[in-house]
Amino acid sequence: MPEQGERREGYSEITLDHFEHPRNSGVLENANAVGYMTNPVCGDTLLLMLRIEDDRIAEARWQSDGCAASL
Repeated sequence: MPEQGERREGYSEITLDHFEHPRNSGVLENANAVGYMTNPVCGDTLLLMLRIEDDRIAEARWQSDGCAASL
């Protein structure tokens, strides 16, 4: 049985909440910085899009395909 604050697969309640209810996910149309990665072991992917203004992150969005830990 999971300990308090843990759920299936050993992920915490907070991690699973972010997995089930992602924040700031989607496409950032006016991004001026973009990064993409693929985990060669499991195949998880992450696309990170940023809009940078005056050397600060003004807005960020992401898209991911993978398990809860990749979020």
